[in-house]
Amino acid sequence: YADCLPDKPVIYTSKVKNAQEAHEAIRPTDAARRPKDVAKYLSEEQNKLYGLIWQRTIASQMKPTRVLKTEADISADLSDGSHLQFLATGKQILFDGFLRVYSEGRDDDASDPHERRLPRLREGQEVERLSIEPLGHQTKPPARYTDATLIKKLEEQGIGRPSTYASIISVIVDRGYVRKAGKQLVPTFKAFLTMEVLEGNFQELMDLGFTAKMDEALDDISEGKASSKQYLHSFFLGETNKKGLKALVDERKRQIPYPVFIVGSNPETGEPIMVRNGKDGSPFLQVGEGDSKRYANVPEDLAPADLTIEKALELLNQKQQPAESVGVHPATGRNLILRNRQGYYLEVERTPEEVEKKEKPIWISVPPGVDPRTLSQDELDFLCELPREIGVNPENQLPVAFKVGKFGAYLENGSERRTVEDWKLAQTMTLPEALERLSQPKFRTAKAAPSALKEFGTLEGAAGPVKVLSGRFGPYVTDGETNATLPKGIDPHQIDADTALGLLKTKREAGPSKRPTRFKKAKKATKTAEKVGAGRRKSA
Repeated sequence: YADCLPDKPVIYTSKVKNAQEAHEAIRPTDAARRPKDVAKYLSEEQNKLYGLIWQRTIASQMKPTRVLKTEADISADLSDGSHLQFLATGKQILFDGFLRVYSEGRDDDASDPHERRLPRLREGQEVERLSIEPLGHQTKPPARYTDATLIKKLEEQGIGRPSTYASIISVIVDRGYVRKAGKQLVPTFKAFLTMEVLEGNFQELMDLGFTAKMDEALDDISEGKASSKQYLHSFFLGETNKKGLKALVDERKRQIPYPVFIVGSNPETGEPIMVRNGKDGSPFLQVGEGDSKRYANVPEDLAPADLTIEKALELLNQKQQPAESVGVHPATGRNLILRNRQGYYLEVERTPEEVEKKEKPIWISVPPGVDPRTLSQDELDFLCELPREIGVNPENQLPVAFKVGKFGAYLENGSERRTVEDWKLAQTMTLPEALERLSQPKFRTAKAAPSALKEFGTLEGAAGPVKVLSGRFGPYVTDGETNATLPKGIDPHQIDADTALGLLKTKREAGPSKRPTRFKKAKKATKTAEKVGAGRRKSA
């Protein structure tokens, strides 16, 4: 793209506070290595990723697009004396610039989606009316936030920093304040109820300006300009003329009412319809107060904005579906009720008296990916008997137990835990087998052997079978003892046996590679140590 080359390199600087740009951008080592030239060395996914990086890199150094925007004001005087005004807009790309990188795959004769040209017009020209079509327009609510638009909003408000944006989004999703629907971040009732408590009782802490100032203070700490301990003491315990967080919470926590989300009033009875949070964090509908109040479950995928009076009444008037039973609890003889909230679990059926007294039910964990409806009664009996104590560890005299949790089956001995791939092994696992698993390292990653790009078998002069493999720094030839990187320009699929043996021989004669020493010992210790502020953020 010679005509797109600027006079001097384009330099980009971050406009975000304390961006902490600790590393180079990801870019190709050589811009001349076009995606189509390296495609034969890469998998389909790798080639797509490389193409994306290459296009972005090239586009960032190309001349900008030049666009001609035109507007045409067209007025019409009607016979009744009224006046109408119409506006037409057009856009013509005079020089495509960096857009050429992203438009290269388009057919030359296809209409450019970026352009909308107007015909040549002059002031005072009369135009012919071809047709008039009345179009209705309905105002749409603002689009929901996505990860990208939320980060943009945080930048505008001065909240968070580039190194903390990902963790901010992760926290609000993991804690159930929002759920992801495609790319959209949909707020939950938990978020609304939490905001009611915070905004109604800790307004000074919820102010966006307060949060922005806090980030600036943390910037000063990360740069060594302020003391972290002094800031924490002031924030949590307060100062002479300023109350800290602890004092504010102690003063107000008893006056904080239980939060409710008001939907509206029943048009027939005038009773309030509201959403509350259950003990397990799930929302439920309530209409009325006292003895006349009724309840209904709120679907997990129903957003607060979509809960209208009509929808609430529909949920309240629905006949509750009978609970599905999948078996019998072996200890009580009661039905095992199937429940599903972010995964299956079982609940032992309660009597009407126990429900009225709000007695806590018995819950049985179900391993992830297991549908309880497919289990036999014997398997259900064993699942209900977990956790199972297998024996006692003779080394620490602590019990060894087989348990099933949120993330699957595992063995537990004191503070030691090890994952077990199949929960059914709990029926037959012996103490020696359990102790053997507990003795293994916590994190074991089985590294698959790389597949060969080409194999020559056993060749004369080689230590073992000769293969061409794909390595971290490119393709290389190996005989099991010596590794020789293939020079640039040699296709790993076209190399012959003689060339492979020659590369291995040259590598053996050259000896092992000498790695440069990264760190040198200081010749003389300094008497004073420079103090630096501890950074609160680390760039990835």
